[in-house]
Amino acid sequence: MKWFVRFRLNISDSSDRSRLPTDGVDEGPTVAEDIPDHLDDTIGRDAGQCLIPFPRLTCQSHKLIYQTASSESVHWERIFVLNCTFFWSHVSEVVITSSLLSDSKAEIAGSLSYISVNDTHMSNSWFFTTASNNSYISFAHNAIAGSAITFTCKQLGESHHIASHNQIETSSITFDSQGQMRSIQFNDNHGLEDGYLYAEYQYTEYKSSSVLFTVEDNTLRELVTSVISMIRTSMLMQNNTIGRVVLALQRNFGHFDLHVVENLLEDLSISSRSLYTIQIDRLTSRNASLSLDKAILTINSSSVHSMSVQRVGCMYPTQDILHDNDMTHVTHLSCMHGASIHIFRNRFFSYHLSSIHDSFPLFVRDPDRILIRENSWKGSVGPALWIDRYLESIIEISSSDIMDYGYVTGVGAAISLSDIVGSKIVISDVNVTNCRANTGGGIGIVARNSEISMRNVRMINNSATLDGGAASMWGSSNVVLSIRNCTFLENIASHGSTLSVMEFERFEMSGNVIYASPLDMDTDHTVVFAGNSISHDNDIHCPPLTVLSEVQNGGYSWSCSPCEDGRYVSGTSELIRGNIFNDTCQICPPNTVCRRGVIPRAKAGFWCEEDPNGHLYCIDCPSGYCKSVEHPWDNSCESHHRGILCGDCEDGYTIGFLSSRCQSMEQCSNWYGLVVFLLPCLYVTALLFLPIGDGSVWKTLSFFLQTAPLLVSRRYFDGIMGLFALTISPKNGESTGNLGFCLGKLDYVQREFIVLYAPVVTVMALGMGWFLNDVFLRQESRTFVPGGSRSWASRFSTGITTACLLVYGGVLSICLKLSFCIQVGDHGSVMYNSGSMSCHSAWRPILLTIYMVILLPSPFAKIETEDDTNINGRTHGFRRLLQRRLQVSGLLPFECSPLYRYWETVYMLRRLAVAVIYVLTVNTIWNQTALRLLTLLSFGSHALVQPFKTRPGHVLETACLLSLACMSAISNFEDKSYYIIAEVNCKEEEELKGGQIVLVVMPLVVGFIFATRKMWKKISKIFQKKEVSERLLVNGEDE
Repeated sequence: MKWFVRFRLNISDSSDRSRLPTDGVDEGPTVAEDIPDHLDDTIGRDAGQCLIPFPRLTCQSHKLIYQTASSESVHWERIFVLNCTFFWSHVSEVVITSSLLSDSKAEIAGSLSYISVNDTHMSNSWFFTTASNNSYISFAHNAIAGSAITFTCKQLGESHHIASHNQIETSSITFDSQGQMRSIQFNDNHGLEDGYLYAEYQYTEYKSSSVLFTVEDNTLRELVTSVISMIRTSMLMQNNTIGRVVLALQRNFGHFDLHVVENLLEDLSISSRSLYTIQIDRLTSRNASLSLDKAILTINSSSVHSMSVQRVGCMYPTQDILHDNDMTHVTHLSCMHGASIHIFRNRFFSYHLSSIHDSFPLFVRDPDRILIRENSWKGSVGPALWIDRYLESIIEISSSDIMDYGYVTGVGAAISLSDIVGSKIVISDVNVTNCRANTGGGIGIVARNSEISMRNVRMINNSATLDGGAASMWGSSNVVLSIRNCTFLENIASHGSTLSVMEFERFEMSGNVIYASPLDMDTDHTVVFAGNSISHDNDIHCPPLTVLSEVQNGGYSWSCSPCEDGRYVSGTSELIRGNIFNDTCQICPPNTVCRRGVIPRAKAGFWCEEDPNGHLYCIDCPSGYCKSVEHPWDNSCESHHRGILCGDCEDGYTIGFLSSRCQSMEQCSNWYGLVVFLLPCLYVTALLFLPIGDGSVWKTLSFFLQTAPLLVSRRYFDGIMGLFALTISPKNGESTGNLGFCLGKLDYVQREFIVLYAPVVTVMALGMGWFLNDVFLRQESRTFVPGGSRSWASRFSTGITTACLLVYGGVLSICLKLSFCIQVGDHGSVMYNSGSMSCHSAWRPILLTIYMVILLPSPFAKIETEDDTNINGRTHGFRRLLQRRLQVSGLLPFECSPLYRYWETVYMLRRLAVAVIYVLTVNTIWNQTALRLLTLLSFGSHALVQPFKTRPGHVLETACLLSLACMSAISNFEDKSYYIIAEVNCKEEEELKGGQIVLVVMPLVVGFIFATRKMWKKISKIFQKKEVSERLLVNGEDE
C-alpha cells in the first residue's frame, strides 16, 4: 500500500504568487520516509493509486512567509511544511486538510468566517488564528504533539466552534471568544497524559436565542473553561475522562444550566455565579469542589472521595439536593437563611454541614430546612455527621444508619450538633452502632433556645470516656428535650452509660427501652443521669449481677449497681412499665462464693441452678461430672458433660467405660464390645488356675484396693485406679483420667448393665461349674487330702469365693446407683448419676427386689453355717460336716480360728458399708466422715480382736487398715472436702501427695512379700513332693 498525496496551495490573488519561496518547493522524499509510523493514521490513504511524490515546503532558518492582501483564502491539502513561519492577515477562509506541520508556526488573522483544520498532523508547531467576524471553526481528526493551537474570535455574528476526534500529546487547544455564539462542541478528543483543552467564552444575546455547549467523550489531562453568558445557555458534559476540570461559569442574564453526566474526573472545580441549575449525575471523581451562589444544585448517583460545596453571596434562596451517592468526605457550607438542603439515600464516611454565620440575605427570611434521611455512614474517624452554626433552622435526621466511628477528643462520634440556636431538631428512626467519643459516644448536642426530639432511635454498643455512652446533650435557656420510643442497648461510659442530659428547661423521656451495658467496675454504674426528674414510663434492664435503683444526688439518675460481697442477685433487675422487679440482693447460698461484681461461683464438685423464684441452690455433683475447682455456678460440667447434674453428654459424645469422661463418638469401636464379651472367659480361667483365693492375702488386699480409691486424691491416682474400675472399686469407671473407651451411643443405665455383665456371668459360670462337678464327680468332691493337689471342686468353690469377694462391692454399688434418686428442683425425682432420667422406670422394682433378696442378705449367709453353739448333737454333727465341706471347697478358710469364725461375714459387711457410704452419702463432708469412721472402727476392732491365727495374715490386715485410717485422716476426698488444716499451701500439698503415695504402696509391698513367700512355699512343696515320689519310685524298682 502506497501513499497518495495531492498538493494544492490556493491564493486568491495570482499576482502574489511570486512571493512564494519557489526554492523551497520540491518533490522531496515520500511520506513513508519522513513521517513517523505512529502518525500514519492522521493522513488518508487511497487504495489502488500510483505513487506520486509528496510535495514539501521547507524553509531555512524559519524564513518568514507573509501575505497582506484582503479577502484571501488559504487552502492546504496534503502538504508537508517543515521549519517555516507564516504570518497572514486579511484572510477570510482557512482550510487545511491532510497536511503535516513540523517545527513551524502559523499566525492567521482576518475576518475568517470559515476555519477548518482536519486530518492534519502538527508536531512542535504553533497555530494561531484571530477572527474579527462571525466564524465557523472546525478542528477535527487531527494529531498534535508538542504544539499549541489557539483560536481567538472577536466576532459580531453567530459562531459555531467544533473540536472533535483529535489526538493530543503534550499539546493544548485554546478557544478564546467574545461575541455571539450558537454552539460549542468539544467531542472525542484524546490526550489523557498531556492533553489540554482551554476555552474562554464571553458572549452576548444579540440575535441568538440560546447556546448549546457540549463536552462529550473526551479523554484529556485538563479542561479549563470560562464562560460569561448573557443569553440562555445549556452546557452538557457527558462521558468524559479528564484529569482536571475547571469550570468558571457566570450568567448575567437569562438561564444558564449545567448538566454533568457520567464522567470520570479526577479533580472537578466548578465556580458559578447566578447559574440557574447545576445537575451532576453518575460522576466519579477524587476531588470535587463547587462554589455556588443561587444555583439549584443536584448531585445524583455519584462516587466522590472528597466533595466540597460552598455557597457564596447568599442573597437568594438556595437548594441543594444530594441523593444516591457514594462520598467519603463532604464539606458543605450553606447560607444562613433560605437554604433548603435535602440529603437522602447516600453513603458517606463523613459529612460536615455548616452555615455562613455572617451572611445577610436581602430577599429571604425563611428558616433553613435541612432534611437528612435514608443515608448510611460507615468509617473510623468521626464525627460522621457534624452540623454546626445554624440559627432558627429546622433540622431533620431520619431513617439512617451510622456505625464504627471514633471521635476521641470531641462530642458525638456519630451525630454532632453544636452551636444550634433557636432551631427545631428532630432525630427519628436512626441506628447508631459501635461509636465512641470523649462525650456522647453516639450523639452529642449542644443547643440554645431550641426544641429537640428523638423518636425511634436505636443505639447499640456506643461508648464515651466521660459521660453519655449513647448520647450526651447540653442545653441552656428555654431548651426542650423529648426522647420517646427509643432503644438503647449496651452503651457504656464512666458516668451515665446510656444518657447524660443537663441544663434543659423541660425533659420528657417515655416509652424507651434501655439495656444497660455489662458490668464495668471502673464506672459509677449510672445508666441515665439528668438534671430533671426521670419518668418511670420506661423499660430499664440492668446487666446480670446488678440491681436497679433510683438515686437523687446532685441530679436524678437510674443506676445498676453490683451487690456487696456475700450477696448476689439472680436474673435481671429491671424497670418495666413503671414497676421495678428483682431489685434486692440475696444472701449467698451454701456451697457457693459470692464476690462483688462477680458471678456467684460454685465450690468444687457442685452443680447449681436457679429455681423458678430465682433462688440459687447447689447439689453435690456425681463424681467426675463437675469441675474439680471453683467455677461459675452456671458452668459446672466438665469433660463434655451437660444437663441436670451434668448427667448427659454433649452432641457427638457418649458415656464410656473406665472413665467418667464423655467419649467422642469418633473413638468408639465394635472391637471393644468383643473384648467386654470375652471378659468372663478370662476371669473364669484366672480364678480356676491361679490360687488367689486360698488365704487371707487376697481377701485383705481386695478390701484395701476397693476402699483406697475413695480416699486418695483423684488427680494423683486417676490412671492407676481406673484399671481396677470393672472389678474392684465401687466407682465402676468413674475415673476422670484419659483411660477410657466407648462402644457406641449409650445412656447411663445401658452402660451400667453392660458393666454388670462381666461379674455376673463370671459368678454364674463358676457356680454352674461347681454344681456340675458336684453332681458328676461326687467321689472326688468328698475326698480331701491335706497338702494334696487341688481338685476341680476346690478350684470351682475357691473361684466362686474369690469372685464374690472381688465383685461384691462393685455389683452392690451399681445396683445402689441405679436405685439412687434425688429431688432436683422442679425436675422431680431423677437418677442421681443420670439427671435426665426419671426414677419411675419399669425395671427399677425388679432391680430393687434382686438387691433386697440376694445382695443385702449375702453377708449373713455364713452365720448359720458357722454357729455351732447351743445346738443338739444331730444338728451339731450336720453343721460340723457342712463346715468341713465348705472348708474343703474353700468357701471357709482354715486360717480363721474357731473363736472368731464370723470374720468372713465381717469382710462382706465392710464391703457393703463402703458401697452404701459411697453411693448414698451425697454430702461430701458426711461422706468423708463416714469413711473415716468405718476405717478407724475396722482398725480398732482388728487390733482388739486379732482374728487371724497366722502372723502374716494379721500383719497384712494391720498394714492395710492402718494405711486406710491414715489416708482418711489426711484425704481431701477428690478435691471437694476440707482439709484438717485450715489452709494448705503448695509445699504442704506436695507433702500430702507424697504421704498418700507411701500409704498406698506400703500395704501392696507387704502383700507382695507375703504372696511371694506363700508362692515360694507352694513351689517348694511341689518340688519336695516330686522328689519323694521319685525316691519312692526308685525304691520300688529296687525292691
